[in-house]
Amino acid sequence: MKDVVLHDNEAVPVVNIIVKPYLDRSTYARAFVSVVIEQAQVKVKTMTTFPAESASSDDEQVIALKAELTETRQNLQAVIEEMEAVNEELQSSNEEMISTNEELQSTNEDFSPE
Repeated sequence: MKDVVLHDNEAVPVVNIIVKPYLDRSTYARAFVSVVIEQAQVKVKTMTTFPAESASSDDEQVIALKAELTETRQNLQAVIEEMEAVNEELQSSNEEMISTNEELQSTNEDFSPE
């Protein structure tokens, strides 16, 4: 899990939690789970808040909200582009795995008795 927010008395750290199961009993005496918690690299963002009895005019609020919306759209676009890049990497890895699997099947057939 990425960017998990932990609430503390004073700080609000953001971490990544990586859980890896090791269930193969032929390799390990017992099945176990490895959990790694690492501090996430996140950008700190500030939110614009408007008090109920604000002295700013409606125009200033609209401008601030439009700026926040623009920033949110840019962040969303960056996330989409990152997701597309990761998907391409996964597709490439999948194709490599399929090729490797085919090679292993061929090798297995070469070694099997006829």
